[in-house]
Amino acid sequence: MKLKLLKKLMIICMSFSLSVSMVPASVLAAGKDSSDGDTQAVQVISSDTESESANTETETKNQETKHHKDKETEIKGGFVPESESQAVIESEAVITEQTPQTEGEAGQKKGAVGKKVKTAGKITPNGTPNVDYKNENGKYTILEDKAVTLTLSDGASLGEVIVKSGATLTIVLKGTTTNIIGTISGEGKVQFAKTSNGKANLKGSIDVAETTVEGGTLFGSGTIKSTQVSLNGGSIACKVTNDVKSGDLTLKASEFTVEKDAVCTIDNVQLNGADVSMDANTVWSDSNGKAVVYFQPASTVAFSIKAVTFTSSEETTDSITAKEQNYTYEDGNLKKGKSATAYTVKVGADLTTTYGEKLENVDIITVSAAKDYTPEVSLRDYDEAMDSSLELKDGTAKGYKVTKKNIKEKPDEKSFSLNEVLVTDTFGYDHILSGTVNYKIEKKELTPLISVNKTSTTSKNKATKVYDGTTDVPDDTCTLSGFSGIVDGDKASDVLAVAKATFVYDHADVATAKNIKAEVTLSGDPAECYTVASVDDISAEITKAPLTEELMKSLGITLTKPEVTERHYQYLKYKTVAGQEYAYSEKAKDDEWKLAKKASTITYVNEVDGEEQDLKAGTSYKIYTRIPESDNYLASDPVAVSVKTLRAPQEAKESDVKFTGVTDNSTQKLNTALTFTATGSTYVDDKDYKPSADDEKYVPYSWKLTDTTTWKGDKSTQTFTMTPTQAGTYTIVATFRKYVYDGKKWVYSEGDDVKKSITFKANESGTSSSTSGSGSSSSSSGSTNTAAKTGDTTPVVPVAAALVVSGAALALTLKKRKKEEK
Repeated sequence: MKLKLLKKLMIICMSFSLSVSMVPASVLAAGKDSSDGDTQAVQVISSDTESESANTETETKNQETKHHKDKETEIKGGFVPESESQAVIESEAVITEQTPQTEGEAGQKKGAVGKKVKTAGKITPNGTPNVDYKNENGKYTILEDKAVTLTLSDGASLGEVIVKSGATLTIVLKGTTTNIIGTISGEGKVQFAKTSNGKANLKGSIDVAETTVEGGTLFGSGTIKSTQVSLNGGSIACKVTNDVKSGDLTLKASEFTVEKDAVCTIDNVQLNGADVSMDANTVWSDSNGKAVVYFQPASTVAFSIKAVTFTSSEETTDSITAKEQNYTYEDGNLKKGKSATAYTVKVGADLTTTYGEKLENVDIITVSAAKDYTPEVSLRDYDEAMDSSLELKDGTAKGYKVTKKNIKEKPDEKSFSLNEVLVTDTFGYDHILSGTVNYKIEKKELTPLISVNKTSTTSKNKATKVYDGTTDVPDDTCTLSGFSGIVDGDKASDVLAVAKATFVYDHADVATAKNIKAEVTLSGDPAECYTVASVDDISAEITKAPLTEELMKSLGITLTKPEVTERHYQYLKYKTVAGQEYAYSEKAKDDEWKLAKKASTITYVNEVDGEEQDLKAGTSYKIYTRIPESDNYLASDPVAVSVKTLRAPQEAKESDVKFTGVTDNSTQKLNTALTFTATGSTYVDDKDYKPSADDEKYVPYSWKLTDTTTWKGDKSTQTFTMTPTQAGTYTIVATFRKYVYDGKKWVYSEGDDVKKSITFKANESGTSSSTSGSGSSSSSSGSTNTAAKTGDTTPVVPVAAALVVSGAALALTLKKRKKEEK
């Protein structure tokens, strides 16, 4: 139990950046608690688990211009001694998947920049190497009586550090990515600065004389072993061997769970039901979303939580979104509130324009934000080649836009890298994004102006020629006269001078020649800026000879009439002959004739506006056929066959189903025979009736009092008689089955049964007798008496007894015979 409790308390993450003003000096000095009447909050911590793998994010040095950066000494994971004194050095490990480029290649084609460069965090020491600190084979030492500040940002990794006697190591945690700390030991002091807004994963231990946390979040599997651990702000969420105090006051934790890796703002604190006057404070939740709030001891604790998470693309880091989720906490109970997207920033764009056309105020960095959450956005470094094509228009709150500089810039594809975009949000965090502007200028498409000349071979604006076995178009048929769409300032005559037009029929034979296709090409300088739209819709024809009956005989062609194979009330089926065309009107248009490429059976239905519709029942229709147009002949005159569809199917209605015998809810006299009649679809009894496809009928199938009795046969009317012998309420249910005629036989329609019931009472004083009362579809409530006699008078009990005796005798005989055989 003690071990479990110790595990729960070993990761405590403080979110309130509390100052001494949070706990009055008088309270700290006197060691007062909540029982003394003062209600003061101390701090917030996050819980005990966090991923040990540090995320990597881009982090680059601030620069004064978009093209030039200040160079600084860079080291990885710690301190590098230098011969000359320096105030600040940086540690930065770079991970890159960038594609190498040759000089002049960058920004000239899509994808030339490659993927975004990512950094693995920074360690920035403030001190003089070999004077304030040393680095010996990765082991860092803060020298005696020296004060050194290390800033860990965005996933930095700090290994082993020794803090000598009298020395003070100040650690500043920055950014939204988890930093890593190995071990810190010695006789000096370690403090986490109040200016920290980041977090660190402690993997080893901090074993110094005194550890003070005033800002930032500290969690992980490591342990703070210092004798004195002070918490005046920030968060502790790792193991602590000694009490965590603020002044003389020992703190107490309250745990809650929100979104993972969220920065939580804690506000509206109440201890013992009283408001606590303090500024809002923050704490990071761990990778499981757990966080813990530390306060001075109180019987009741309540506060509000605003949890913010940051999401961005792992591949290109070209966007970031901050989402906010609100909660309220009260004595261990967490209630979820409203959620919203605080802001989103997207870097990069795919821009497409056309030669001669404008491109104005198009977003390349997009910012969308809720009220009071608009971040500052600064484009700090980008490909200077972009300036030659696009004019940059910036706005720190609204993103960045570009406008095309020269509308007559020649078609090309370019790619400009946005190397560094700094996003500073209202939560106090900086995010570095990058992206790519893919810029494509397409050729302007021209529409050729082609006319059909009025000549002796032109008919109704349709180019016409007599069949000659070729696709050639006579020279006097079509003319290219110019183009539409030429950009102002370019000469139309120069474009027409380098244009070449060719015209051909789409087919050489008479039957399929419908259009003349035109192909227009350009050469020379105009071809660099323009392309020509294809032209394939010049209406044309090739005339052909009629196919007469005499001609068909001479050619050995036989025209066969359609053979109807099936009649239905909604359609007709007929056989086709390969090579013949079929239609349903003597005056059908050419595109309404359907060619049978092989002999098959076709279903004839109406087609209206491209949709199939059923034929009308009991109506005569004609099916036409002809020999189709061929290379040199028109279609033959059609021949037809006339046929009539079947009548419409007979529909069976539930209202036709009747169950009669006595009046529903009547009272009958005991021991009086009652006759009941179940009547289904009676139209099938007509002498002239013949079943047709999809006809329906209801047939009495069974009736039930206690047991179900099934009627024999499929007659439309069935009867039975029963005699109530005991006073009570009786309910009789008759079941009717629905059948559908499939063209050959009646088929049971499962699931479409209809049930009718009659409920009546029986007693000695009953006055009603069997009548023609109709049954209902509902059953009566209350008890149902089953004592009744039906038309079957077989003595059930004696017969059953005889069967039992006979069965026993048979069993004994078989048993005796088996023994004799053995």
